[in-house]
Amino acid sequence: MNERYKHIETALDAITSGARLLKQIKTPPEVKRKNSGEKYTVEDIKVNEMIIECIADCWPDDLIVGEERTYLPARYPRKCSSRVWLVDPIDGTKSFLDLKWGYSIMVSLLVDHVPEFGIIHDVVHSETVIGIRGDGVYLEAAGASIRLHKPEAYDSKLAWNPYARDSRLKNYLIERLRLEGEVLAQSTGLRALQLARGNARIMVSKPGSAKIWDTAPAFIVISEMGGEYTDRSGKRLEYDLREYDFTEKKGNGLRTGNGFKVVATDSLTEYPVHKNGAFAMIGIDHSPFLSHIQNYLSKTGTADLKM
Repeated sequence: MNERYKHIETALDAITSGARLLKQIKTPPEVKRKNSGEKYTVEDIKVNEMIIECIADCWPDDLIVGEERTYLPARYPRKCSSRVWLVDPIDGTKSFLDLKWGYSIMVSLLVDHVPEFGIIHDVVHSETVIGIRGDGVYLEAAGASIRLHKPEAYDSKLAWNPYARDSRLKNYLIERLRLEGEVLAQSTGLRALQLARGNARIMVSKPGSAKIWDTAPAFIVISEMGGEYTDRSGKRLEYDLREYDFTEKKGNGLRTGNGFKVVATDSLTEYPVHKNGAFAMIGIDHSPFLSHIQNYLSKTGTADLKM
């Protein structure tokens, strides 16, 4: 087994542990709020730390950036590997709070600032999709693994977040692109799978809202299925984290249950986000799509695009 597939096995083991915990939750979790006002749960923290412990135990020199916790290698930032792991412990927290389908666990690996693989685990349906750069997309379910192939046709729909606070862009795109409606999922990863399976053609995230751990697994899946995932100008999404400072600051240093040194990610001065948005398309000409996005943003301003 080469190193890439050892990394994938490590990620799958970590996700399995996290999913087992989430499956045990039968009553609505307690809601907490970050400094930003964003909702989270104790389970977000627990799953993030479980995944960090599993990965750091095998690859201690790798930086692991999670939505809730970030693991710093012993000699960071002076010396660490060219690999960076991205962890979204519960992508779709509002769906999780409602205990209904729409959330996932996602783990991806960057090598030299490029997504190498991404894993999206649908907790409710116990399905795992693995996208591997240059090697396709695979679905693991019910003990079987199959390679996903490009659909022969795509439904003319928009993959949309049902918790989006502003439906104006949705209605605008459906009208301008003559779409037939929307398919719903809160998790960015699960919406990406709607595109990969031919159930939708596009999905959108406002400038500054999509974080890198949201998009990296989706980026691999969509790219390997022949689609594009770009910013508002048409430039492919980037994952260069060198401008971000993850070093421990006063008051944000923590330890996981197994003693791994981590920091609270929401204490960072700036979250790693896609400042120019994230717009995925498959089976559609991207130029008219992005032109409509630009027109909408120029009329409303990015602050109105709340999703």
